[in-house]
Amino acid sequence: MARTKQIKNTTETIKTTKTTMTLEQYHEINSALKDSNDVSLYNSETLLQYHLWDLYIKMSDQPDLIFDDFLSNLPLNTQASETSSPPEKKKKTTTQAPTDELIIARARYKAMFGKAPGRMKLENIYKKIDNEEPIESYNDDEFTQGIPDLLKTHHDKSAKKTKRSPSPKKSSPKKNSPKASPTKKKSSTTDPMLKKNPDLDEHLKEVRQKYYSMYGKWPHGKMKIPSILKKIDDAIGDMEPAQPDLDPQDEEIVAQAIDQDLHHDDTTYEKIIYQGVEYTHDAKTGQVFNENHELVAHKDEHGAFIWIDPKFQHYHEVDDDYEAPGQIDDGTETEEE
Repeated sequence: MARTKQIKNTTETIKTTKTTMTLEQYHEINSALKDSNDVSLYNSETLLQYHLWDLYIKMSDQPDLIFDDFLSNLPLNTQASETSSPPEKKKKTTTQAPTDELIIARARYKAMFGKAPGRMKLENIYKKIDNEEPIESYNDDEFTQGIPDLLKTHHDKSAKKTKRSPSPKKSSPKKNSPKASPTKKKSSTTDPMLKKNPDLDEHLKEVRQKYYSMYGKWPHGKMKIPSILKKIDDAIGDMEPAQPDLDPQDEEIVAQAIDQDLHHDDTTYEKIIYQGVEYTHDAKTGQVFNENHELVAHKDEHGAFIWIDPKFQHYHEVDDDYEAPGQIDDGTETEEE
């Protein structure tokens, strides 16, 4: 009867040692072993915890205890058969959203030290915040005032991620559907040069407009008037006038229109060097244009420039090629185009 009671007590003790053995459980096992000295009643885990308690108590009483001697006298149960259950598979845990406290702590850490805390735990972040000095630019009052906006921004981002709809599946093209032909980008009907230079010279506007009407595109921004006119002349030379069956009166109207359209611009342009800087000069009107085709001055009969605006004279004098009047020979160098 006593043996049965002892086994029941031992079984209850074993059931409770799945975690950590208490001092009360240790005394129960200790008294049972003193009576029977039968270690087969306990499994290895229970005996290990019992001996750890025994070691703790003996070392408290005997600080000079020889540890090796204690280990050699340990009675272990080598015959106890234990059915070890297979390890449970870890369930995949979904990443939990960070709490507001963690969000604020991480943001404060970054503001105080100028770097992110990485994967630091919350308690470690608080230790750094409490024990270390922040950078000079950190202002605690400003940070505290910005906490509501910080949390709102984080929650808005989280809401967007959860509301993001999955991308639709791409539908395979139908076999009989024709392939879409690539469309060419249409050229704008407005001269792009006007966006950069709203005060563009009227003569240059007309020349560029004529180029556009013939080629369906605007001339390059760096093309000068002589080059544009040459392109226009080449296009006119390639044209073959149509021969429609018209009444005599209509033929006369068409002839006049063609003659007006093919009217050749007899303006003479030349490159000139004035005080070291290159310009385009209209010999017929005396107008002078810069490299951006802007009318900047008029050339008088003595070869001097009469600037239409002081800013163009300023641009002229700050040009890298500018030479003061005392540094150059009299006269100007011209080059016919």
